[in-house]
Amino acid sequence: MPRSFKVCFEVEKPYQSLYSDVKKAFVEMGYKVVEEKENYLVFEKGSKIATYIGLTGWNLVYRKVQ
Repeated sequence: MPRSFKVCFEVEKPYQSLYSDVKKAFVEMGYKVVEEKENYLVFEKGSKIATYIGLTGWNLVYRKVQ
């Protein structure tokens, strides 16, 4: 069963104005955009196979951010 982490940030300006900044930050960290809609983004990084066989290196562990 996959683990889920929910990260919440309280922001003063509407989230739409942060959309491009969030996208840029995750792409710079090596994530790839998997899905992009008007109100959300989905990024992936790592390897599903490496995670499945039990490797624990942070660069190898598969993670998905929505």
